[in-house]
Amino acid sequence: MKTLQDELRASMQWAQAKQAEYANEGRLPAPAFKVGDQVMLDTRNLRTKRPSASLDLKNRGPFTIVRAINNTAYELDLPANMKRIHNVFHPWLLHLVDDNPLTGQTQDPEVPAEFDPEVEDDTEYTVEAIEDCRINKKLKDPAARCRKGKTTQGLLQYLVRWANYPDGPDNPSWEPYMNLADSADTVTRYHLDHPNKPPMHRKFKSLTGKQDMLVMRLHALSRV
Repeated sequence: MKTLQDELRASMQWAQAKQAEYANEGRLPAPAFKVGDQVMLDTRNLRTKRPSASLDLKNRGPFTIVRAINNTAYELDLPANMKRIHNVFHPWLLHLVDDNPLTGQTQDPEVPAEFDPEVEDDTEYTVEAIEDCRINKKLKDPAARCRKGKTTQGLLQYLVRWANYPDGPDNPSWEPYMNLADSADTVTRYHLDHPNKPPMHRKFKSLTGKQDMLVMRLHALSRV
């Protein structure tokens, strides 16, 4: 379960950085690394104390790869001042350290990065329970299939109660299915217990489908 969550989290990081390339089927394969490699980390998804992203370092490191997860994600040995960052990353956010780096291409790991530990860039809320589900016909499913010139109407939504969010008008809340990409086990159990409800979306059944849902979720957030 942890490995799957790591893969999904890494895929989300990559989607945040390269949404357009993700849709391009002709893109180059993701780079492959091995345990022990020294790599630089693309920092575009890390919040720092610098007032402008243009003034921030584009890469940090070097860091050592300590675990490879099916070549789809890599765990890094991060210094103490970065321990609050989840240390698993998609390979597109890493690149090998040059044997003869130019000035400014590396950063002493002992020098504290201006990372803001009080700001969480990827706050997670835990699904306590799914209380209901529905097809909202006023909304369109971004992954809907066209059949005989007709697009499937409606968006599958779940009424979700969050474990680490205060009760109120936003808890429970109606969420589109792609917001539960990393809670597939909970979704599956709900549908097994409620066979008369609308069926589970096909994208919950594979890792590729879960990655697609993460990209759809990020795309929706980028338009808010």
